[in-house]
Amino acid sequence: MRYRKPEELKETDVDWIGDIPEGWDTTKLKFQTTVNMGQSPPSDGYNKKGIGTAFLQGNADFTNKYPQTESFTDNGNKFCQKGDFLFSVRAPVGEINIADKEYCIGRGLCSISPKDVDSNFLWHYLHIARRELKAISTGSTFESVSSEDVKNLSLILPLLPEQRSIAAFLDRKTEAIDGLIQKKEQLIERLKEKRQALITQAVTKGLDPDVPMKDSGIEWLGEIPEEWEVTKVKWLVSKIGSGKTPRGGSEVYKDDGIPFLRSQNIHFDGLRLDDVVYIDEEIHEDMISTAIKPKDVLLNITGASIGRASLVPEDFPKANLNQHVCILRPRKENISPDYLHLVVSSDIIQNQIFAFENGTSREGLNFSQVGSLLVSLPSLAEQKEIVKQVREYEKNIFSLSPGIEN
Repeated sequence: MRYRKPEELKETDVDWIGDIPEGWDTTKLKFQTTVNMGQSPPSDGYNKKGIGTAFLQGNADFTNKYPQTESFTDNGNKFCQKGDFLFSVRAPVGEINIADKEYCIGRGLCSISPKDVDSNFLWHYLHIARRELKAISTGSTFESVSSEDVKNLSLILPLLPEQRSIAAFLDRKTEAIDGLIQKKEQLIERLKEKRQALITQAVTKGLDPDVPMKDSGIEWLGEIPEEWEVTKVKWLVSKIGSGKTPRGGSEVYKDDGIPFLRSQNIHFDGLRLDDVVYIDEEIHEDMISTAIKPKDVLLNITGASIGRASLVPEDFPKANLNQHVCILRPRKENISPDYLHLVVSSDIIQNQIFAFENGTSREGLNFSQVGSLLVSLPSLAEQKEIVKQVREYEKNIFSLSPGIEN
């Protein structure tokens, strides 16, 4: 593939594109593709049993290329076909995957079906052109774009043979880069495993290897530092409670308003808001007892993501949540919120959760079980030091991640 000389270029009226080769055209995405905006099924239309069509609400189930989901619906009305591009229209706007089969798509996505453009060329092009949508995305806190925004995305169009040539060139180059990324991802995965081991060690044995130890009285926990105690979650929090589904279910979800968190938004490394939904102020006030507060620990108590937990940031706006997520509100005189999040994320709590799950016929924790989870507890001063050391280690891990994940 050769590069054009300046005299072989012409101006476009699209600022971020600039000059393009003579013989190329600029057009809009809607003239070369079919754009299909997603729509979420009713809240009672989801299942994890494989009944119906695989369902994607947003980009939470995206991978590098093909989505992976455990959700299904037999009550969907917006579908994409194998080979369509899946394009995120909610934060982060512009994430892209390829449909490897038919999916029902929710309101966080649209599908793009190529018509008069090489699909491989369009795959590479959309990764660059999404900057145009990011620039116009709306929402003061959570960005989103409309159907018209996507359809009017600027598209550069070489002749079809050159599209294929460009796509083949980029395939070769990206394949080499992807190999390097895979090696780095494997390194990060090993670091994350080490992080998990560090957290578990820190919240069960402390940071000082020479501190006197005592028998915890619990066989699977073993020895703990002499000054520590073993207690239950219910004695360390002022609230254990989940949210609920608002009256009307998904039909009352809005394009903006008060964030309404669900299990797919809860992750160990923080809240992910790519496919967050919203409720209005009136519904939020009606559900005020389940409103979250800064420094709450949120714990998934049902489904495939059971046990996953997030710490609500100090500056997070007012929000609510559904019945699949449990609020743990720390008594700050007894336990640091950050330390509680570490403990819940550690193997000491995760193993207890999975033991409860294996002992029941369904995937789910009740509040009594959550309250009975055992915690090894140091002084507040030592809790803060443990959090400080772990967070410092996390910085080293997560500083490697953005270049791979974006």
